[in-house]
Amino acid sequence: MLAPSSSSSPAAAAIVKLAAPHLLNIPPELLIEILKCLDWRDLLRCDSVCQALHHTIRTSLELQYTIELAADNLVDGPRVPGSLSTADRYALLLDRRRRWRRLEWTREVDVPMPGGCQAYELVGGVFAKTSNGNANGVTHLLAAKLPTREDDGRVVRIEDLRLASRDFAIDPSQDLLALVDIDDSYVGVVFVNITVHLLSLTTLRPHPLALSPQLTLTTPFHIASCFIQIVGSTIGMFFWQHGPALVMWDWKSAERILSVGLNEAWDFGFLGEKTFMLTSLREGGGIWVYSLKYKYNLKPTLVAVLQLPRLKPGVTLTHFQTHSSPFLGGEMDGFPGRTSNDCETLDENHTEHGERTNGSNGGGTKRGGRKGVSEGESGWSAREVPWEEWGEEGTRMLPGWTHFRWLRYVHGHRIVFPPVVTSAHPTSTPNPNRKKSIFMLDFNVHPKRRNDP
Repeated sequence: MLAPSSSSSPAAAAIVKLAAPHLLNIPPELLIEILKCLDWRDLLRCDSVCQALHHTIRTSLELQYTIELAADNLVDGPRVPGSLSTADRYALLLDRRRRWRRLEWTREVDVPMPGGCQAYELVGGVFAKTSNGNANGVTHLLAAKLPTREDDGRVVRIEDLRLASRDFAIDPSQDLLALVDIDDSYVGVVFVNITVHLLSLTTLRPHPLALSPQLTLTTPFHIASCFIQIVGSTIGMFFWQHGPALVMWDWKSAERILSVGLNEAWDFGFLGEKTFMLTSLREGGGIWVYSLKYKYNLKPTLVAVLQLPRLKPGVTLTHFQTHSSPFLGGEMDGFPGRTSNDCETLDENHTEHGERTNGSNGGGTKRGGRKGVSEGESGWSAREVPWEEWGEEGTRMLPGWTHFRWLRYVHGHRIVFPPVVTSAHPTSTPNPNRKKSIFMLDFNVHPKRRNDP
């Protein structure tokens, strides 16, 4: 249609005006279908455009569910026949949020966890721990599916794994149990054989998706300590030999992705399946963010160096450990929403030596580990990001109150610390009546949020 000239009649101009496309002229049900293609950020932007879009978004259950999931740092679960409707999911989400704020449990269930604890994992509602069973170092495994609203849970105890596991990791969504077995053999010089056993968590048989039931590595140095993590199809193991080292495999194909010695690295953690971080004490401390840009290149790309706050004169950083929430490679039964992998809390525990010793726990929120980070063009080129740009607004530094540097749990934006004796005069004698408290920190608060349902 041609645009009307200045001599056109008012009637012709009105016809053109009515024919012009407009987002708000389409039927409301079609408008909602269009808006459902947006993420929560764009929905909130549209909500502020005009009253008509505000009304459409606020009165749509589907759109409100998307926004409220994001407010709790969750993503929706799979939509399969027989699963909960959007209305039921929305009601369950708000009920859990209310109960968390008021600490109102639906019920209490005791789950027995006998024996000691050498290592533990809590992933996707499954708790597992290992303990040394006898003088030969053979490991016992105890795994428990924790109770839910509808399920009492169950405990499975494996008396003998027939190996001395140094560490382990689980991903219940992939039915995966990865056990680290380190064999110190002496053949002229010290050779250490590292084997990662890939088992089904439910059957303890070799995992059916693994091309090889074992991942292997041989190193000429004694292994002082190690720990293992799983994210999707990638397994990473950080260990100390003559110095820190890192090895990664694709556990399904048994291909080694990365094997590198690390200078001045203190701790390791995944930020995604192809992104990880190392902490460093160098130049006052920092977080090195790496990307596995090309698979199987055995050399990661240093993306950025996130600097810590400047230290006071006379203060030296001596420890810089991290703890982040676990990753799930698939969906789990139960609550239809799960914690988003793009929104993560890092528990950073560091000790500073100066006139006195100080411990501190910092909870920092990062989205995908890449906020404020631009990737280097090639090789080891990377941007150094000052603390003021990335950490000042999203991080809290709190005085340390626990001596356990490894015993804690991170879930989304929440951190759980172990029991701390609250008695005014603690003694070395066990006292069953002594009160203990578990500390929980929730960094997901919205003090300025309006219309919170």
